[in-house]
Amino acid sequence: EGWNGYRYWMAHTPYPASNDTHEDPNICASQDGVKWVVPAGLTNPLDDAPGHPQYNCDTELVYAQGKLWCFWRYQDTNAGSASQNIYVRTSENGTTWTAKQLVQRSNLTTTQLNSPTLVFENGKWTMWAVDIAVTPNQLVRYVSTGTSPLLGQWGPRTACNLIAKPGRDLGHVQIKRVGGM
Repeated sequence: EGWNGYRYWMAHTPYPASNDTHEDPNICASQDGVKWVVPAGLTNPLDDAPGHPQYNCDTELVYAQGKLWCFWRYQDTNAGSASQNIYVRTSENGTTWTAKQLVQRSNLTTTQLNSPTLVFENGKWTMWAVDIAVTPNQLVRYVSTGTSPLLGQWGPRTACNLIAKPGRDLGHVQIKRVGGM
């Protein structure tokens, strides 16, 4: 049936010719899943990083609690300040978005959460990501301590038992609950 005038909503990070100055979170919508538009009144990108060594990537769009939640990863690889933040902005109509808020922060030498994917169910958020600061890369999970996915609202990290095939390593993941399972 759609939401706020569109049947499909998407978050993406453009990456033309591997140019990360454009790799910023953008929102678009579609009626048919083929023709995508920027909804009237929406200004993209939701966050604008300058590009290497400071860039955005890895969006995740979730509909929960009556609104869209757009998560993304920001990375700063400058020597001395190497860090990673996961941010979120929310919208109740798809065009007006809140200011970005911090979800997770880490030092790149100890934790580097690639491709965060989130699910909201039973009043709590669960976030999975691939930690690429360890070898081999490791799928990890965090569960919120309440209804907020913001910094300081997460329980302890849990390592998941998922091993890649020999000669391969985990990279990007997407996790969705299907049915009642």
